[in-house]
Amino acid sequence: MLEYFSIAGFRLGLDALKGGWRFLTRNNRRLTPTQKLELRLKWQPEFEKWFYTQVRDKLDPEIVIRDLRRMDVFPDIPKNPRGAPAWFRTLLIGTYERGIIVSLTYGDLMQVGDKWRHADHKANESGLRCVLAGFIPYDFIDGVNWQPDPYYSSPSVFCYFNGVRRRPFEKVMYCQQWDFDGSPQVRELGDFDEVRKLSKKLGVPYFC
Repeated sequence: MLEYFSIAGFRLGLDALKGGWRFLTRNNRRLTPTQKLELRLKWQPEFEKWFYTQVRDKLDPEIVIRDLRRMDVFPDIPKNPRGAPAWFRTLLIGTYERGIIVSLTYGDLMQVGDKWRHADHKANESGLRCVLAGFIPYDFIDGVNWQPDPYYSSPSVFCYFNGVRRRPFEKVMYCQQWDFDGSPQVRELGDFDEVRKLSKKLGVPYFC
């Protein structure tokens, strides 16, 4: 009898766990590998063409990232924002095999062995100028309006916010930017959580 209740309790807990997971992921976009490939083949040439045109013409490659499920919030800014914003302005700084790379903020890093930490400006450290970048896969992108919006004169990129911390990123990395023969380059240096953890441990919590 006790064994029955133990098994029944385990099954009940497992069913509850599965139900909770289905609830948390109920709005996630589920695509087959073929569908993901189709989106990469669709969006990559469009983003690269627009990006390099902006670079060639010496124009800021600013875009507005908008949550598809909350697209009507734009251009309002909540007075007491909670969680991920429904939209934000950013600069497109490059592309990668699976998507686009956008800037989140800039600051300095110092190398510690094979790792990185935030530079300590109070100690007059200058460090390497870097960008905290978000990587948005093409399969998170549902549509793009390349016509400048009337508020910021920037294209709008409509995304599924299904990534890191309910944002449109599959990963967030500290990166180095440089220019190679007129072509912008981006090199990954360290994972956001790992660098932040080490920086906090060493008493340098802020990236600036």
